[in-house]
Amino acid sequence: MANLNVDALFQKMFEAGAGSFKEHWPAVQTYAQTEFKKIAVQLVDIEKGVLDGSYSQNIADGLVRLQKIASANVILATSGMTLLAVEAAINAVLEVLQGAVNTAVGFVLI
Repeated sequence: MANLNVDALFQKMFEAGAGSFKEHWPAVQTYAQTEFKKIAVQLVDIEKGVLDGSYSQNIADGLVRLQKIASANVILATSGMTLLAVEAAINAVLEVLQGAVNTAVGFVLI
């Protein structure tokens, strides 16, 4: 299994975020960067928990869902964007991580 790296995950998310949020990027960039970093940290922690047996697939899935909801709420509260737009952008940002994260944990997490 692969070892995930917070900085590498964050960089991919940042690049995808600029495209995913489109014209809203300037309004959400500061908050999105912070939230992307939190997601990256959470994904690395999940990987460690899965690999050491602390987290089952169900727990890992729940942790990812909670982080997505928390990040979406922060971006919503600070940007004035709609829930659907923020969810779509966060999902698009996470898509760039699918292969690496799913390989690292050994199951479909994203």
